[in-house]
Amino acid sequence: MRLILRILVACTIAMLVFAGLAAAWIWWGDWPATGPIGKPDDPELVVVLGGGNLARATVALQLAERFPDPPVVVTGDGGYQQAALRRGGLDPARIVVEPNATSTLENARLTAPWIGKAEGQIVLVTNDFHAPRALAVFRTTHPDRDFVVATEASARPFSDWQAEFRRRERAAAIYYLLRHRINSFRNRRTCLSTANTTPGTPIR
Repeated sequence: MRLILRILVACTIAMLVFAGLAAAWIWWGDWPATGPIGKPDDPELVVVLGGGNLARATVALQLAERFPDPPVVVTGDGGYQQAALRRGGLDPARIVVEPNATSTLENARLTAPWIGKAEGQIVLVTNDFHAPRALAVFRTTHPDRDFVVATEASARPFSDWQAEFRRRERAAAIYYLLRHRINSFRNRRTCLSTANTTPGTPIR
């Protein structure tokens, strides 16, 4: 009986230590790393992930100008990125809207009808702090597809908004690893910065 009690106490202490270390890392950690790696190469599809700020739309517009053929799928957006793309002059005929996604995992699952048809490179557009998890989720959901991630340029020191969302992203990466077995940490240097934009005001 004493042995079982000791084991329970040891397990409880270990869990508390892990929770404390995780909380400290979420608050003060330096992940994800930033920095451009790779580049889009004649993509067949551009997927803009909803949320974040309007830097995502700016990056998407730059990609659309550089690559005039691929459709631009906007997923889980609520209309913000879509409206910014239209204001930026993107041909509405190129815009495809997936309105129902409420998470990165749903972004990946609900864009399957378009991703499944794209045999070439697919560019995911998001903010730099979200890039590693977005790439991990889409690669896990569609392992036979070729993804790269395009983000806004990012420089230190981070704004208060950036710092807060980076903390949220560290928590989300842990959650996705434990809940969905999706490892965002292996993709820490696979994000691609394509735009000289500065982070704008968060839209939601």
